[in-house]
Amino acid sequence: MLFNYLQNVNFLFYLFKIRMGIKRIGDFYNLLMRIVFVRNEINCQQTLAALINTRDYLS
Repeated sequence: MLFNYLQNVNFLFYLFKIRMGIKRIGDFYNLLMRIVFVRNEINCQQTLAALINTRDYLS
């Protein structure tokens, strides 16, 4: 009886660890996506600024 109980607790803990691991991977993925998105935004702004500058320069 006690052994079964311990096994169940161990199993639940194992599931919990797996869930936490998946959550952590998800958080990491979100962070990565955010970094990529921000970098793309910065690149877009720089490109826009460059275009505006060249337009002013040409006119």
